[in-house]
Amino acid sequence: MSCYKNIFENLPFPCLLFEKKNDVFIISEANTLYCEVTNLNGKELKGKMIEEVFPENPSSSSGLERILKSLETAYKNQKPHKIKILKYDLYNEQNDNYIQKYWEVENIPINDDAKDTRYILNVVKDITAQILEKDRCNMLQVKLDDKIKKHDQIIEKVTDGLFSLDREGSFVSLNKGFIDIAETSESDLYKMNFLPFCSEDHREKILKKFNAAIGGTNQTFEADFISGKGKKMVLEISLVPLRNSKTITGIYGIAKDITRLKESEVAVYRSERKFKALVQEGSDLIGILDLNGKYKFVSETSSSVLGISPKDFIGKTAFDFMHPEDQERVIEEFSGLEFKNQIQIDPFRFKNAKGEWRWVQTKATNLTNDPAVGGIVTNSRDITDQIISQKAIKESEERYRSFFENSLDAVMVTIPDGKILAANPSACRMFQMSEKELCSVGRSAVTDSGDPRLTAALDIRRQTGTTSAELTFVRKDGTKFPGEITSSIFKDPDGNSRSSMIIRDITKRKISEKELLEVNESLRTNTKELIRANKGLEQFSFIISHNLRAPVANILGLTQLLIEESYSNDMKINLRKEVESNAQRMDKVIKDLNQILQLKQDFSEAKQAINFNEIVQFIEISLHDILERENIKIVTNFEEINQVRSVRSFIYSIFYNLIFNSIKYRQPGVDAEIKITSKKENGIISLIFQDNGLGMDSSIKKDDIFSLYKRFHHHIEGKGMGLFMVKTQVEMLGGKINVLSKVNCGSTFIIKFSNKKFKL
Repeated sequence: MSCYKNIFENLPFPCLLFEKKNDVFIISEANTLYCEVTNLNGKELKGKMIEEVFPENPSSSSGLERILKSLETAYKNQKPHKIKILKYDLYNEQNDNYIQKYWEVENIPINDDAKDTRYILNVVKDITAQILEKDRCNMLQVKLDDKIKKHDQIIEKVTDGLFSLDREGSFVSLNKGFIDIAETSESDLYKMNFLPFCSEDHREKILKKFNAAIGGTNQTFEADFISGKGKKMVLEISLVPLRNSKTITGIYGIAKDITRLKESEVAVYRSERKFKALVQEGSDLIGILDLNGKYKFVSETSSSVLGISPKDFIGKTAFDFMHPEDQERVIEEFSGLEFKNQIQIDPFRFKNAKGEWRWVQTKATNLTNDPAVGGIVTNSRDITDQIISQKAIKESEERYRSFFENSLDAVMVTIPDGKILAANPSACRMFQMSEKELCSVGRSAVTDSGDPRLTAALDIRRQTGTTSAELTFVRKDGTKFPGEITSSIFKDPDGNSRSSMIIRDITKRKISEKELLEVNESLRTNTKELIRANKGLEQFSFIISHNLRAPVANILGLTQLLIEESYSNDMKINLRKEVESNAQRMDKVIKDLNQILQLKQDFSEAKQAINFNEIVQFIEISLHDILERENIKIVTNFEEINQVRSVRSFIYSIFYNLIFNSIKYRQPGVDAEIKITSKKENGIISLIFQDNGLGMDSSIKKDDIFSLYKRFHHHIEGKGMGLFMVKTQVEMLGGKINVLSKVNCGSTFIIKFSNKKFKL
């Protein structure tokens, strides 16, 4: 019966039909999709043994063994047997390599009228994308950790050249980075002026910038320099005046080698020239080859013309893609370019991404002497006549009837207007009706008429002859379930229009998709949290380039002064004290950095139940003396929510810093009162810290309130770390913090978390 042939051919997944003869599984049939996926010929597959179809390959030494075992199990038990994940790579004859593939394999026994297993339906599903997506998600954390590690390495070692000059331009101090750039020994540099390193063309410009810096203006510029070994380079220079009281004693400078950057800009310009040359010579598919026919460049049109991306051509010869019968002729014609500027190559066959042979006509132009191109430009045009042929496969009626009866999916033969002519047992089980009942009620009784996708699917099938869609179906008892349907219109032997409906219950898959979406959402959330943590590392770079620069420069300058023998002992003692003072400033900054770095370790703590009242009680005990001495009152209201699950050390630190901040900046002569309230509304948890202290104008200072080393009441001791730590910890927990404050009217800090981040 041809309808069963058509059903088998149009199954939405690759299939083989095996028959067991003399204890060996032999291929009886392969559907069209299987041949397309494997690039194999259906006729050649018939009669082959399982070992010939699934030979061992480097990726899966046990692949054949698992497939044979599954076939035997399904045949022996007369029940379907599934291999959930099988890594089995497909061999690519064109490139002589294996394409990485993962499969879900299911072997379904098909019985004859005597209920004996006659055939095994082998169904495979390509799950490579899902497996690789999981691998990609697993690698996300590794990549982010690697990025953080690279940031740490950048912080540990500054490679730019740091130097200072006196008012005459002689070197006073320098680091290893500058010595490497100058390619001159440290001892020689201290005896030199900067002018010998200036390119003649840029010397006047550089001297003008130096004088402007000596005059008190910061300077940043690019110029050409020459190292002590004659190496030409482009440097980006920053100059800052060095002041002693109000007198400028010299300049401090930073030199960055940007030679490679400039070379890259030149390369981009040449690349643009190459592109323009190709456009002038090319038409459809454009390539650049060397004299051996190896691709150096392929235009983006290769994707639309052949379905092959440009990168897949690079390093391969054009002859690798040609039909074997055409190669010798084309090679001979191509070799003529050694003596001719341009040739027209007669049409030849070229393989596309699907393994189809396409006829192309090519013009080749020898531009190897053009520095903007440097190769042979080929302009190719697809001249293939579109020939669509479909060969009918003659199979016995019983074979397709057996498939129809034993398919695990619901299969029905219908008239396009909706009448059901036949339904297999799986359809009867799926819809809880007999075949006679299904034929009586028709398609409208098993589909949800309220599903807007139904009309669209029928319209597509009417226009194209086939459709695949996800729809809502209805059982006899009225319950609904999601299903995947493939339907095609065909002609029966008498020329009457018929349609096939193959339906699969995808309830479990939908549940899995929902779970996968939740996992992906969790990964995106974790990624955002890691990105926020990574931003903290950028703050380190800021601290190193701004907060460490001054003490480093001072120490370098003071160290040079200590070497001078003309200074008295008292003066040298004062100089040593200044060195020690600057070293202590550096030590404080480094300790602050260590404290911020500790956040990453603390953030990895396991989350636990945290009681807000207990947190406040612990803080009151630790601050008991000052609370009692200054008559400071802490009032709490945690009636709406008093307990959450989070990182305990972070929550304690947030409470402590905000309470201590209110104590520190209380108003003199006013009894300090700190109110802490929790609220829960529309899935948002809020913590509100309110005091009656000194306050500030938050509308003006809003951007700096939580910045590192920013302080607004300089008559009170502090270093601007507390609120920075609070904001950092709040954001690492996925929350946001805001402040409302007026001078002498106190401050209100509002922290908001979503239930998803601040789990109960």
